[in-house]
This record gives sequence, C-alpha cells and structure tokens, in this order.
Amino acid sequence: RVGTVLVWDLDETLIIFNSLLTGSFSGLSKEEMTGENAKSLANFAEQLETLVYAVAEKSFFFKSLEGRNYWNLWAATHGDDGRQLEEYKFDEDGLQARQTAGDAVVEESGADKLKSALRYRLVKERFETARADEAGLKKIVGEQECSGAQSYVEAIDALADKWLSTAEEVLGNIWQFDTVLDSLATAKPPLRSHRQYEELKKKALEGGFKFEAKPKESGQPGAGAGNKTHVNVLVTNGELGPTLAKLLLFGLHKFFHPSCIMSSREVGKQVCFAEVVRRFRGAEKIVSIGDSKEEESAATNCNFEFIKVATVEDIRRVQDFLQ
Repeated sequence: RVGTVLVWDLDETLIIFNSLLTGSFSGLSKEEMTGENAKSLANFAEQLETLVYAVAEKSFFFKSLEGRNYWNLWAATHGDDGRQLEEYKFDEDGLQARQTAGDAVVEESGADKLKSALRYRLVKERFETARADEAGLKKIVGEQECSGAQSYVEAIDALADKWLSTAEEVLGNIWQFDTVLDSLATAKPPLRSHRQYEELKKKALEGGFKFEAKPKESGQPGAGAGNKTHVNVLVTNGELGPTLAKLLLFGLHKFFHPSCIMSSREVGKQVCFAEVVRRFRGAEKIVSIGDSKEEESAATNCNFEFIKVATVEDIRRVQDFLQ
C-alpha cells in the first residue's frame, strides 16, 4: 500500500529559516546575496521567528513543555489517562518548565508526566484541526498571524530564488492520501513507550534496521494500486512544538500526517530512520532528503537513497527522481 517514502529534513531543506537568522545562507550566488538582500532576509526571518514562538506558546504550550520534548506525538501522549479536557484548567495545574541539575535533567513525577501528556494530546488535536481546512488553521494560529506569516514567507521566497514555493510545489505533486495514512497509523502506529523506544534504539545502533526495497506492483486489476500512497515523513532536529508552528506558518502542514512527524533532537537521526523502516518496511523505496552529514550517514546505514540539498535545484531534483 506504500510506494515511495520521502524522509524530509525541515530547516535548510524544505524551508530557509535558521541560516537567514545566522547569516549563513549559501543558496544564492554572491551577486544575488547583496548586503541589502541579506539584511532584508534576516529581518523577515526574525519576524517569522517571533511568530513561530508566539504560536508555539499560544497553541502548543511551548513554555510549560520546555524540557519535555518527545520524538513523536504518540510517545508524547503515552500515559494520558483519557480524561475530558473541556473544563481542564491548564493554567492552574502547576506544570512548569522542566528543571535541570547541571547537565542532568531532574526526573519528574508521575503527576507532571500526566500533565505533559494531557497537553500533548491537545497539541495533536489542534494540529489536526489546523490541517483540516483554512478555517481550522485560522482558528488555531489566528487570522492576523496567518496573514503576517504569509507576507513574510512570500517576501523571503522572492529573495531566495523561490525556494519555499518550489518545495511546496514538489510536495503538492506527491501522491499521498491521508485516509490511507490514518489506517496505517492505526495498524502500525508510532512507538509510544520508553521500553519500545529503548529496544528500537539498541537494534538501530547495532545496525539491525536495513531497508530492502520491494518490487513495484504490476498494476494489474486487483493489485490495489488505487489504495497505494506515497508518504512524506518529517524528521527534524527541532522540538515538536516549534516544528508544528513552523509547518503551520510556512503552509506545509497539509503535507505531513501527524504520525509522520518526528523530532530527532534527543534520539538522533539514526533512531528516527530505523522507526521509518519499522513502520514502512513494505514500501517500494525510501529516500532521505536533507543537508547534513548525519542524515546522509543514517540514510546509508538504513539503505535509503539520499538526495543532498544545497540549492533550490536540489529540491527540483526530487520531482525528477519521482518521475
């Protein structure tokens, strides 16, 4: 039921953001990257950064979930007791940013883990609402925020060789069906428990997850090609909350099912790629698209094909690759 799985990085692959803030963006020629252009790009990125953290706090509990990042939304809600949240007072339950002792993170209580899981359940629900339609997006993000983000994104796109619109065009041409992904998320959901994660991590680091490409279906009647989908998976080093906010503000949320969004910040790309193999072992092909050596190494270790992104032309190569 799965054709090609495309494992995308976010920053400096699908969107140009961090490098604009640091002044390290190298996707344009020296002639194109004038001092005036660089200043404008940095200014637009700073405005977007303000919006990202504002939305992450307003809709995704950024401050109270600080230090409680998880590698996927299913793991984040592990321990949720299923209570009704309509009258739950999040601002009165006392959950604070997670404490540290030097470099070590202080083990938190079961009560705080539950409070965190309840928040992440709402985070997931809100992201799903925003993905549903334009009204849902404006409800979760805010109409003014949507309008502001769109203007900044368009301004960056105009100065950055249409990088963002090219990525959106490529994603839009990938044949992906949420109904099939809903079924896959039920049949083989992302790992939730810490024990499952530790087992996956051990096997991944021992090189136990190698993808073996499956032959394409013949296309004969009854082969099920009509129910087959390609899959976009996001594996980013960012935390879940700000990552979801970025997807909404950059307009990429519609291309990524909640079950296919992972944060590698604490666990690393290798473990996340192993999870891709576990969930989509029956795919015809898995391709990693990114800009870092860590992604390239993890892709090699898992037998993924790899497309290294350095310029907007590399994004266009993904479409050629699929064709």
